[in-house]
Parts: sequence; C-alpha cells; structure tokens
Amino acid sequence: MNSKLRQYYYEHQENTIHTLKYVLAFLLGYGAMQFLPDGKSQWVIITIAVLMGSQNIIGLQVNRALLRLLGTIVGAGLGLLAITLPHTPYVIIGSIIVASVFFSIITYGDNDLNYVGTLGMATFAMIALTTTPSYIAAGFRVIDIVLGILISLFVSKFIFPLNSRRAFVIATARNCKQLHAFIHQVFIEGVERRNNTELVQLDAKISKTLYKQRRIIKGMQYESFRQNILKQELLLIIRYQRAIFHYILFIDTAVSDGKRNTPIIMATLTPYIKDYMNAVILLLNNIEIEQPAMDKDLHLLTLKEKQVSASKALDAFNLEEEKHQQADAIAFTMNRINHCCNQLLTIWDRIIQK
Repeated sequence: MNSKLRQYYYEHQENTIHTLKYVLAFLLGYGAMQFLPDGKSQWVIITIAVLMGSQNIIGLQVNRALLRLLGTIVGAGLGLLAITLPHTPYVIIGSIIVASVFFSIITYGDNDLNYVGTLGMATFAMIALTTTPSYIAAGFRVIDIVLGILISLFVSKFIFPLNSRRAFVIATARNCKQLHAFIHQVFIEGVERRNNTELVQLDAKISKTLYKQRRIIKGMQYESFRQNILKQELLLIIRYQRAIFHYILFIDTAVSDGKRNTPIIMATLTPYIKDYMNAVILLLNNIEIEQPAMDKDLHLLTLKEKQVSASKALDAFNLEEEKHQQADAIAFTMNRINHCCNQLLTIWDRIIQK
C-alpha cells in the first residue's frame, strides 16, 4: 500500500470504512436471523446497531458488548423469575418495582453500570411484560442478543480493524490540527477568542478530543497485552497536549491584558510572539497519522531560538514591577511549551515505532 493510499485509509477508517463495516454487519445479522427458529426477531439487528453505532474501536466495543451481555443476563434472570410467579396485575406491579429499584441501585455513580441497568430493565420488560410470557421466548431473546454481539465483534476484529492504539494516533493527529487552527486564528490572524463563536467551538472540540483519547485508553484493557502496555505513554501524550493548550490560553490572556494596559509595548512584542507561535504550528504539523516526526530536532531548535528572541524582547523593556512579572510569566510559559513539545514528539516517535 503506497503512502498516499495508506494515509487515505487511516483518515477514513473511523468514518467511511466503519460505515461499510456497519452495513456488512447488518447484512450478516439479517442472514443469521433466517436460520433461527424465531426468524422474525429484530434483536440481532438492534444489538448490532447499539454496539457498532455507538463505538467503532475494538476495545470500546468489547467493553460495551460485555456490559450489554451482563445487562441481558441479569434482566433475563429477573424476567424468568417473574414469569414463574402468577401473572396477576399485583405480581406484575410488584416485579416492576423490584426490578426498577434493583437496576437503579446498581447504577449509582457508575456510567458503565448505567448501561447495564438500561439494558437489564429493557430485557426484563421484554420477557416479563409480554402478553404471553414463556421460557422459550426468553431464551430466544438472549440468543438474539448474543448472536448480535458475536457478529459485531467479528466484523470489528477481522474487517479493517480499528484498535485502540490506531484510534488514539488518529485522535492525537486530529487534535494537533485543531491546535494548529486555534493558534493560527488567535495569534497569527489576531482574532479575539472571547467574542468569536468559531473559536469557542474549536476550544470545545479540543477538549472533547482529549476526553475521547482518555476513553480510548480505557478500552485498551479489553485488547491484547501488547496494546495495554502503551497506556502510560498514551497518557503522557494527553498530558503534554493538554499542557500546550493551557499554556497557549495563558499567553493569549496575558497578551490581551497587555494590549489594554500597555498597548505600545505589546504592539512591539507582538511580532516576536507571532514568530514563536508560527514555530509551534510548524512543530505541530509534524504529527501525522502513523508517521514519525520529520525534522524534529530542527523544529525544536527553531522553537527554542524564537523563544529566546521573544524572551530578550520581553526583558528589553524597563517595566514597572507588576508588568515585569507579567512579561516574565509569558517567557516562562514559552519555555514550558518548548519542554512539552519536545516530550510530545519524543513519545510520539516511540508510539509510532511500536
């Protein structure tokens, strides 16, 4: 596979390719339904839709599948217990109260168990509250759901699989592009961040991607041990990306305050800060999906040179103490960005090589 085709594959693995896998899983599910005694049941298709529609990463799908299976088993168990009792209105009301209280209690404070509670209650209702409840119908419901889980995991695992490591790499590259866009608009174009809807949305996207990266790492425990040993390094990637973003926000705030308090001085310093941010952008452009950082040392050296130039410009002004502290804070923050960028690229190269 040549580099352009491979890059296209990586960029579309989360969306376009997953859609094709989604369709294939539905077709396999529909075909499998025809061989079941209860061939008109839609729960195979519904299970595939729930698992593959909400997650496209193997680890997170396995997590969701286990939770769905647990909810199905517990709900079916309570449903079977309910249909052994006399099917009177009082018994039905009592069983609903018991089931709802039980599933409500087990979901306190845990997002994953919330899903178990939802699926468990739905399975209980399907089995216990039908007009003609039976053990055979309960068994078919469980079989349908298990079959849907197996089909979903088979397609996800063996048809253009998207594992947690690859998904994390894709999310990291995307977030670097979002950081690039944010820095360019704020520091190069000079857009006021606080009054711009597009920048507010971009800020939210960056935070959302960081959250997604943490979710991906959580799903790694359901994949191979080799994937799981990367966890610490992936957490460091999130740490340094988040730190760079927060440092950028701090510098923007300091520059905005400086424009109000010392506009002439800040107008003089702005070109130095802009040059530094251009160097940060070039460095972030090094993060490409499944590609090692190109010319890493050169970009880090350029970043350091721009930071030194900006620091000298900040020190050149004989400012009053309060403003001098602000200038020192900007210089210190640039130095921290240098460190974070260095660590980010170093860890990135290690991950790409594994």
